[in-house]
Amino acid sequence: MSPPVCYSPGRRAERAASITACNASVTLGGGYGFAGGKIEAKPVGMIGGELRVSRRIGIVTENYLLPVSDNNFLYSFGLRFMGEKLTTDLALVNVSGSDVIGIPYVDFVFRF
Repeated sequence: MSPPVCYSPGRRAERAASITACNASVTLGGGYGFAGGKIEAKPVGMIGGELRVSRRIGIVTENYLLPVSDNNFLYSFGLRFMGEKLTTDLALVNVSGSDVIGIPYVDFVFRF
């Protein structure tokens, strides 16, 4: 029997929805940037995912389609370490057309 699939709206400035099943999830989103007192004319798109490989470790990716230049795809990939009160992402971030594999990125989320 397959695990249930859950749908939930994201809590971001843009609209997002996640599909979650047991140890994996995919998130799709989109919205408009806001800068200099005006809303951008072209939308931003996002797709992300997580695959849990053990109880406290997951593989994560978050990718954005940005309407700003020819190198308009921002992507990230890495590992997520989940604890009781602290979750840490160790990832690489890059844009399309770059010659390097990525720029190191560290993220901490504290649960209060």
